[in-house]
Amino acid sequence: MKPVLIIRTGRAPDSIRARHGDFPHWFRLAAGLRPERLRIVDVAAGETLPAAGEVAGAIVTGSAAMVTEKLPWSEATAGWIRDASSAGEACICSGAQSSRQQTQRRAVDCRC
Repeated sequence: MKPVLIIRTGRAPDSIRARHGDFPHWFRLAAGLRPERLRIVDVAAGETLPAAGEVAGAIVTGSAAMVTEKLPWSEATAGWIRDASSAGEACICSGAQSSRQQTQRRAVDCRC
């Protein structure tokens, strides 16, 4: 079974992380997924995204960065989102700024 990808684009503030964990943990709990069903890629730290066909779907976490900053990791992730959603191979569930920007402001179909 293919893993669900969590695309980590940032971190929760220290005070919140200390008390409640960080974004991947929140999404895992909300989705009811076991840790072994996940693949977490920290794009903000320079980690490389897998091919969309290698994952069952994708969840993009939040970030303090703005898409208008056009950071290299953000641009690469936006391209991945665009290609994955066009191919119908992945499901994008969050990361609203980038999702909207890369899909010409239309809603991203999410069925994961």
